[in-house]
Amino acid sequence: MWRVLTKARKMFNPQITKSVDIKRQCIVTHFGDLYPDVDKFWAEYQEQCEILLDSRKFHKDCKSLELIPENVAEHIVFSGSAIINKVLKKGVETLGLDLQLYRDRVSPQIKVSEKIKDAFRTESKVNEKVNESEVK
Repeated sequence: MWRVLTKARKMFNPQITKSVDIKRQCIVTHFGDLYPDVDKFWAEYQEQCEILLDSRKFHKDCKSLELIPENVAEHIVFSGSAIINKVLKKGVETLGLDLQLYRDRVSPQIKVSEKIKDAFRTESKVNEKVNESEVK
């Protein structure tokens, strides 16, 4: 995952227009040869976001700045592990003006966790039907 993000940052940083769509496109551009399993990439990306989201201080900082913690975490993960550690130690405010760009999600609108939950529900329904047929 970090290799994809490193290449995506190198593509994103020189862009004149910096938007979430461009950031997302920079990530997607490097999936192919570096990370063929897109769902696994976003799952690992979300795991990194959880490191920030587990911090009460992070939530408090985001709330005081009227930002959505999940969205901010996604942008910080895009910036790399050094920035994650900096934010955990010194707070969200250390990101300065970049915070204005962190209002929208980086990842696809359907969360990977929602896809996993849907897959689990489907599997549970199949298991219920198998169990019902065994009882009959």
